[in-house]
Amino acid sequence: MSTQEKRVAIYCRVASADQLSLERQRQSMLRFAKEKGFDDPVEYLDNGQKGTTLYRPAFEQLAGDMLNGKIQTILLKEPSRISRDSHHFQAWLEKVKELGVTVIFQSGEIPNEELQFINSLPHEFIELANGDDDEDTDDLGFAP
Repeated sequence: MSTQEKRVAIYCRVASADQLSLERQRQSMLRFAKEKGFDDPVEYLDNGQKGTTLYRPAFEQLAGDMLNGKIQTILLKEPSRISRDSHHFQAWLEKVKELGVTVIFQSGEIPNEELQFINSLPHEFIELANGDDDEDTDDLGFAP
């Protein structure tokens, strides 16, 4: 696939099935994309999907498109749009980087020191803080 065929994506997620909240987030991300010089991004939208699971329809479609080399850049409001579990988020981010995909957060960069601190916390503490439901998320949304 040529570089010209690779696209920029926005991913939006809201936990409550609130179409207005999702639309506000979508419009904010489309403005952010335009500010960054990205026209016509591919939109992946999950409405009523919790951040404690990686099994979400649009998220899984995004993961598949990244694996197939269709997405070169993802624009996100903030890390919690991917996962409320910091270990899952960090593992997902590492996988995305392995694929050569760039992630840009509207909320700004996440300092490397912050990610290292998060990873140093015991996983059980993170699960307790996030109210984890012990869901198996080993594949991080990237189906084989």
